Amino acid sequence: MRRGFTLLELTGVLTLLALAASLSFPMGRSVRDRLAVTGAREELVGLITRARAEALRRGSSSLIVVQNPTEIRIEASGELLHRVDIGAIWKIELVLSGGRPTVELRFDASGLGRMAASSVTLTRGKAVARLVISAYGRIRRE
Repeated sequence: MRRGFTLLELTGVLTLLALAASLSFPMGRSVRDRLAVTGAREELVGLITRARAEALRRGSSSLIVVQNPTEIRIEASGELLHRVDIGAIWKIELVLSGGRPTVELRFDASGLGRMAASSVTLTRGKAVARLVISAYGRIRRE
């Protein structure tokens, strides 16, 4: 009666597992990149919502998006309320509309935006996510 596996059988199974892992690695990277840009985009949407809520609470607020270093700040009445280094967290790059290095989104006491329409493109590897913010602060995901 035989128990266990031979060295040849174990080597064959490990070889097949290694081959399957090596084929799935590039797919895993693209999935991670896509998830990272989507996660960063949704975090930015959450921060815009928070800036709008702070404007309702405090009378006005601003959300400042900086391209390099990639960070997002929420300010109200000259006070820094929140700062996120989104590039370090998600390992993404930001590209702002018009080639600007910084975009400021201002919200008034009613929560409406008071700025020029802007777009933010987030990239990592070949993955791209885009957010378009209207002059009134409405958000469109692309």
